Amino acid sequence: MNFDDFLNESRITLKRQYTESYPAKTAGKHASVRNRVIEAVKDGIITKSDFNAILKEMSADDSRWLRRNAQYFSIKEDQVSLSKFGKKILSQLNTMREENETPESEELDETGYRPMTDAERQKKQYKEQQLKRLRAVDKKEEEGKRLRALQQKLHQQRTRKANETFVYETFESFVENELNEKAYQMTGSYGAKGISGKVLFAFKKEIEKIKFEGDADKTLADLNKVWTKWAPKDGAKIIEQEVLKIVKNKEAIVYITASVNTEWEADTVNGLNRPDSSELFVRTPMDFVINIGFADDVDANKFSKKLGGMTNSPALTKSDEDIFGTFDSEIDENNTEIRDTLILSIDAK
Repeated sequence: MNFDDFLNESRITLKRQYTESYPAKTAGKHASVRNRVIEAVKDGIITKSDFNAILKEMSADDSRWLRRNAQYFSIKEDQVSLSKFGKKILSQLNTMREENETPESEELDETGYRPMTDAERQKKQYKEQQLKRLRAVDKKEEEGKRLRALQQKLHQQRTRKANETFVYETFESFVENELNEKAYQMTGSYGAKGISGKVLFAFKKEIEKIKFEGDADKTLADLNKVWTKWAPKDGAKIIEQEVLKIVKNKEAIVYITASVNTEWEADTVNGLNRPDSSELFVRTPMDFVINIGFADDVDANKFSKKLGGMTNSPALTKSDEDIFGTFDSEIDENNTEIRDTLILSIDAK
């Protein structure tokens, strides 16, 4: 039995019951993120900025997560350490890990090397997953830098052709097509791609009649009115179809969820909107996330790259909705997460 299986079958006692007025206090059994954060703080005191960086890496809603798990940490000014409950959790984690390591793992094999323990193997796998995620972020940022360098050229071409809009899926196609497509669409760091890009492309066509006439609030209201009706139905259908094109077998999928209940807002992050601009750039306030949970006998890693995502435990928000099957938290890391930021330009008449 591995460490996570053990946690799923038990609860950790933080405080024993003394009388009926003072009942026992226990920790929840589904707490993989909590355990990882505690492990990250275990060496002593870290700065609050480092602590916040750890939370943002492990949870999509770090503020809400911290409110629910505040009892495990002691936060004083710019320092964070484990509380007495956090230390008790850490002690239990160490004990459980030791109990689940097999004696054979300490023995040398015939070549003179010691095989890895289950705990060491899990730690290595976790580090590899985090490095993969960081590399993906770096790749998006690099592509954004290259495209921003060409943004001035893009603005000049639009001034000459005020009634035309352009679309590009990657940096390479942007240069190759010389900005002569009919729809301009962006996701992530200025590049539409994969399933999220197809959803965005279809939505762009759906709102072709919406124009920006200087009133950003009205344009956003018109846009969100269409999105709230279109995304949970037509957008969700596109996502389901595109996922099944790659996976091919419905029986392999337990659920598909997507952030179809979000609303658009004017972009204030990338500096795209200018006071004298004839167009309005809008974006989703949070990442547009698609989660695909796979059955126990199917390896999510097999499909993650083809789907354009990565294997990761889902962190659902109020904007997420089931679009195929029903979400099941027991799937845990046998889940592929696709994460993008959607950006559109709304042009004048």
